[in-house]
Amino acid sequence: ASGTASGDQLQRVLGAVLPAVVKVEARTDTGKATGSGVIFANGGYVLTNAHVVDRAQSIGVTLSTSELLRARFVGRDLTDDLAVLRVRRAGLTTAKVGRSADLRVGDAAIVVGSPFGFQSSVTTGIVSALHRVVKVPDGEGAGEGRELVDAIQTDAAINPGNSGGALA
Repeated sequence: ASGTASGDQLQRVLGAVLPAVVKVEARTDTGKATGSGVIFANGGYVLTNAHVVDRAQSIGVTLSTSELLRARFVGRDLTDDLAVLRVRRAGLTTAKVGRSADLRVGDAAIVVGSPFGFQSSVTTGIVSALHRVVKVPDGEGAGEGRELVDAIQTDAAINPGNSGGALA
């Protein structure tokens, strides 16, 4: 979407995206980390941030229907802070993945995720800048770990637990 999203546009986007956004809970020997994820491919493949599931001993994914499923870690790309999980469930709604190259500063931005453990939370704003360098927390969620380059900056509210969620 270009510019500010109208109410009808927002509802159409959310109708397509919300069913594909999940809550991710990663348990470690020191506690748990929560974040968000997006079902991006058939077969139950979920994209999230690597720092959400770093050092996880078990991972749970809560679907938009509130059903909790056990997830299996598939792989990660630390350079881009991405991780792929897989849940055993057929027929899940997948999100259409866009191209960041198509974004422009000023485009409407919709953030969908699970901040503070709440599921299916939505905030809106605009794309504020492109190609930012961002410090990513380490696997324990404290301190600065590595740098993420080429990030998209938005003025939409992003809170703890939104990591890994959708930017529509």
